[in-house]
Amino acid sequence: GRGIDPAQMRTLAVEREVMTRLEADGLNDQAAQALVFSLTPDADEGSLSGVREVGLSLIVKRMKDEYNADIAIQSTPRVGTAVVITIPLPEE
Repeated sequence: GRGIDPAQMRTLAVEREVMTRLEADGLNDQAAQALVFSLTPDADEGSLSGVREVGLSLIVKRMKDEYNADIAIQSTPRVGTAVVITIPLPEE
């Protein structure tokens, strides 16, 4: 994989008016990379930072709501990305 460039994600968030430049610049790299869960490609784009559009924001919301899951992203630009999903065991 190519990893997720946090600077690119900040710029995209500002361009799509999700947040102001000041807000975007205040994000640490991990928070900027996590924007991949809430930003979707334009209709004529095939991917966003190498991630195919599959309604990631809906998947993340469902995982959190239904399974109380914690979802974290670990990404190194030009190296690769891992999405870590932690689901607590059900209590008996």
